[in-house]
Amino acid sequence: MFFSLPLLVAVQEISARIARVTGCGLGGNLRRHCPGWLAAGLIALLAAANVLNLAADLGAMGAVLRLLIAAPALLYVCMLGLASALIELLTRQARCVRILRWLSLSLLSYVLCAFVLEVPWREVTGSLLSPPLSASPQYLLAVLAALGTTMSPYLLFWQAQQEVDEDQLNASAPRLLDAIEQAPGEFARIRFDTLIGMGLSGVVALFIVITTASTLHAHGCRRFRAQRRPPKRCARWAAASPSCCSRSGSWARAC
Repeated sequence: MFFSLPLLVAVQEISARIARVTGCGLGGNLRRHCPGWLAAGLIALLAAANVLNLAADLGAMGAVLRLLIAAPALLYVCMLGLASALIELLTRQARCVRILRWLSLSLLSYVLCAFVLEVPWREVTGSLLSPPLSASPQYLLAVLAALGTTMSPYLLFWQAQQEVDEDQLNASAPRLLDAIEQAPGEFARIRFDTLIGMGLSGVVALFIVITTASTLHAHGCRRFRAQRRPPKRCARWAAASPSCCSRSGSWARAC
């Protein structure tokens, strides 16, 4: 977290500044300043990554719902995908932002679970301040996964497009190329917004790791795949656990 957070804040702020100055998202700026074949190739790669990311997220949510209510996971995937598409198409952008803002509070459940469970906080603190280093494939894969999920390309495009959408809703906020005097205040706002948003996302991600490590990993569940029910070892531990929220939260994240 301490290594990836500064990088994440920097690239997110750069993306937001580009959009605020030019009044155009990253895709539009690529089209303006790069050869057509290069811009098209980069956008195609982004689209492919987004499709795969969405498929993985929908598949995970479908698997979790199947653990709660027995039904084909594909049915849940289709229902969730259709519901998401309808919300995007039928809801105004400002209202959609408010809905997602409130729904994001559900992520705090991971923070609460960490304080309900028996977490070795001394060991966690020591590992955060002085993380053990290793050259093993598993360790390198974990580092790559952490960096890839925190600095995903779609986040850069989303941050820039968010600035463009907000400027379009606010007629008194022209692009900074036409209102240079507004630049210091706007850059300060972008930095504050990015620090708060990325900082909170980093904290939540950290507690997701802590919660998962203190539940599944600590009880030997290290190869958890989406299926109708959790592995027997995890099921026995879950039945003995006093916290329902830790069971559901851990299974959901692991899937």
